[in-house]
Amino acid sequence: MFNPLQMLKQAKEIKKELDQTQVTGTSANQKITIVLNGNQEIVSIDAVKPNDFQDKDELTNSIHEAFNDALEQVKKKIVERFQGRIPM
Repeated sequence: MFNPLQMLKQAKEIKKELDQTQVTGTSANQKITIVLNGNQEIVSIDAVKPNDFQDKDELTNSIHEAFNDALEQVKKKIVERFQGRIPM
């Protein structure tokens, strides 16, 4: 039976878990790491040695790689953690 109060409680629990979830993505050259939370928001970006980048393109590509890596990880974690818990 549909229970709106139960659904609201479950939604709040899921939001809390997403807020607390963090994953780290790393660029292929290991120079950039990006931490995302479960809401797919950037928590932090770290460049191991900012002066190691040859040019703007290398920096940009490294950021993209690290972000995409973190995004893929957070999507997998969401599916693993919430599969079957969210009514469709």
